[in-house]
Amino acid sequence: MPELPEGGAEEGEGDFCLPPPECPLGDQDAGAGTPQPSSRVQRIKTAEQAALEWRAQYVQVEYPPNVAELSGDFKVFSQEGYSTPGDSGSAQDVRPPWFDEQLFLEGQRVARDNHAGMATAEAQALFLLFAFPAGLDPLVSTTRSDTPETAGRRYLSTNMRLLSWITSDPFDPESECYRNLVAVRRMHANVRKACNDGKPEELAVRFTIGRDQPRELLCPQAALFESVFSSVPGGSYAGPCPAMSAFEGRDPGRLGAVKLSVDRYRRPFLSQGEMAITQWGFFGLFILKPQVFAAPYVTRRELEAVVHLWAVLGYCLGIDDTFNWALGGLDLVLKRSELYLRTLAVPNLRTLGAEGTARWEHMTRCMVEGMRQYMPISALEVSLAYLTEDVLELGTVLPKALTWRQTFQLWRLRLFLQYLPRWVPSWASVMSRGLGRMFRKAARVAGIKSDLVE
Repeated sequence: MPELPEGGAEEGEGDFCLPPPECPLGDQDAGAGTPQPSSRVQRIKTAEQAALEWRAQYVQVEYPPNVAELSGDFKVFSQEGYSTPGDSGSAQDVRPPWFDEQLFLEGQRVARDNHAGMATAEAQALFLLFAFPAGLDPLVSTTRSDTPETAGRRYLSTNMRLLSWITSDPFDPESECYRNLVAVRRMHANVRKACNDGKPEELAVRFTIGRDQPRELLCPQAALFESVFSSVPGGSYAGPCPAMSAFEGRDPGRLGAVKLSVDRYRRPFLSQGEMAITQWGFFGLFILKPQVFAAPYVTRRELEAVVHLWAVLGYCLGIDDTFNWALGGLDLVLKRSELYLRTLAVPNLRTLGAEGTARWEHMTRCMVEGMRQYMPISALEVSLAYLTEDVLELGTVLPKALTWRQTFQLWRLRLFLQYLPRWVPSWASVMSRGLGRMFRKAARVAGIKSDLVE
């Protein structure tokens, strides 16, 4: 899966693939009012399409029959998406025809009020996305996330970008939201081109953690985590999700697991399918189980607004409508999200093995320890236990392996994200405002530029 947004323009982006931020990313058809790709972007897309179609043969996806019966469009994301260029070429400053301003603004409001819970859900979704070894490769290639120091700054910068996305207009060239979306889109283009143009032997080097400064992997709990992941039941994930009704009474444990076989060095990189899966990471867990992310009283309308918010942001990041995970209405998005969680994301944990688990722990520990330099967040073991036990309810051995201090942190996390939100309805917004202040203070200390800091 592709990496989430990182760094800023001042940290060294390239300048190929997409025009500079002040230039439009597409042309507007005045008659239709629909954004059209510019001629330059269209030429790039044509060349990229040919390369992706060749690379797509190195991705094999096997679906259990029940998945095909339940959702035909699930195959579109996980199969056709691999052979479709990762940037649609849509105009950055033109709203899509389906844009609903009132719903979008409501989505921004809900995201601000639930920022703490959504940030937790996003981080825990990363734990699942990082479990795809090939998905970590583009992230490793940037060398900005494989040490606690670099990862801390990267993820702090990411969170400041996310704050701008829920506070200003994504279609106004003068807004920080717009500028950050353009910057992230260009960074994705740089990584996409570098990986898709690389030869297998070159990529093998680029995908090595610590290639510039060889180091031991930061994985002191690899054996424990491997035992946790290997204990995940075979087949599809059968735990509880609010969207159970979407499966018409079928036993989710009998859906079967999707099997994904990927050549790490010849596959397509940052295709539409991968962009869509990453988009899911920003809101998928939150809408499936809001009650464990400090939102026990969120309404259906508010969930629809959050989904529309991410449909718009996905469009602004170059995701084509065909592959936009957040389009299709709340019921379909819930169904799509639950299918991904049950048949691919959770079953994939079993496939990591010793080497994959060590690599997973190194990258996730760099993220967590890096952020702990700036704010008091839970240890990796605690955050993973919350995911496996409270979010997924897998019943693993991890809670028994926690130290007394980590056990205290786990119960504190439950207090903040589950119990206090039930007892004090305003708790989520209070906690979110506090987290926002911590992010702004940390960004000021780290020297990260943002209108939200100044």
